[in-house]
Amino acid sequence: MAESLAIAEGGKNEKYELLYKQIASLTEAESDPIANMANVSSMLHQTFGFW
Repeated sequence: MAESLAIAEGGKNEKYELLYKQIASLTEAESDPIANMANVSSMLHQTFGFW
């Protein structure tokens, strides 16, 4: 199943608020901690452009 990431317009606070909700939704059904860490890392990178 493909998921899409919505990235909020505005400042860091708005981006973190939306990202937190999306991370919670994505990780609640996944029990594999490695998959969850990879997904969260990717979401952070897409949202904030780290690394």
